[in-house]
Amino acid sequence: MVTYVQGLLQKGQLTQAEAYMFSGEVTHRSVDRVKNDEEDTVLFAQILSVKRPKTDARKLLYSTGGSISKYDLLILFREIMHGGCFYMIFKTSNETHRALLHLSPPYLGRTVALYEPTQAATVHNINVIECSTSLVPLTCQIQNMRVTDWTEHLPDLEDAQHVGTFLVQLNSIKVSRACAISACSSRECDSNHMPYKPCPFNGNASSFALCISLNITLDCKRYDYSIYNNVFSFTSENLAKIFVHKDSLKLKMLDVDELRRAVAQVVAYYKEQGVPWLCACWFKRCYEDDGSPSSYRNLHISSLWPKRVLEDAPLYRETPESNLAIEYPIHG
Repeated sequence: MVTYVQGLLQKGQLTQAEAYMFSGEVTHRSVDRVKNDEEDTVLFAQILSVKRPKTDARKLLYSTGGSISKYDLLILFREIMHGGCFYMIFKTSNETHRALLHLSPPYLGRTVALYEPTQAATVHNINVIECSTSLVPLTCQIQNMRVTDWTEHLPDLEDAQHVGTFLVQLNSIKVSRACAISACSSRECDSNHMPYKPCPFNGNASSFALCISLNITLDCKRYDYSIYNNVFSFTSENLAKIFVHKDSLKLKMLDVDELRRAVAQVVAYYKEQGVPWLCACWFKRCYEDDGSPSSYRNLHISSLWPKRVLEDAPLYRETPESNLAIEYPIHG
């Protein structure tokens, strides 16, 4: 059965599909209030993690019994307005293709709408949501996003809830060691996995783009000692657009010293203008060699962006004719 929203997507009417998500015809639901017998409901969420199964990975255990070890793609989401997390698990490549078809691209940090979501099960006490309609891409900034205060304790380290998500607002950010590298070849990816990990989307094209790689210092360890450290390596094509002019992103390389100077100037400018940054993160509890749960957890940054983009920010810009873009190898 093709829903009204799916029909809009199939016709390429993405703007109309997005507008319908915010119309009076649709009722918003949080993760814990999704009901399978309701019509015209919507769940707003942000993509935080995408993974494919590994041969040595721990099995996903259903709360009702049983497990799943074979699937095509698993996506971790954070529900935007209330902060709950949930999974979508696609068992076949066809399911994955149908769900992500209209996102173009479904990068980490992207906000989407799930039209008429269904509660399917729970895995490690985390809801698994299914949706017969393809994910609807959102281009507008969602209001009333649930923000976590760093001074609040993160959720307790219970084995039943070994994964959690949160969104923090930072008045300013501290970054270091910025450099530009060739972006992932996959159009579905924000290059967060670069440069050492394989692309979860299996890149299948050549890239002429650059992304920015840098270290981000977060003040989380001061409040929560179960986190390993507070300095994180982060790579992103979308973040590069905040620091580098679009013309320079087509070049084959950037001057590192000039780039770092520009990054510092942009960060300072956003602070002067009183524009905060939003950082979407998720954590996963670690396990010891014997399989027992550890008292520590790994924190991962999925997305970092200013709450408002300043068009007059002092971006890095370099456009010499000799510095032309080249075709980079596939990262897959």
